[in-house]
Amino acid sequence: MQTLKKDIRENIVNTAIRLFYKYGFEKTSTRQIAGELNMSVSNLYKYFKNKK
Repeated sequence: MQTLKKDIRENIVNTAIRLFYKYGFEKTSTRQIAGELNMSVSNLYKYFKNKK
């Protein structure tokens, strides 16, 4: 199993915050967050259970 890296997790959080600010929490999807990071949604879910 791949080790979850702290810097990747922080990058996800920072990207999500930026998108939430720009589009709002409800209108920002996990697919959009993953797309901004050039990662798959399934990979995003390795770091977080859900959007909340």
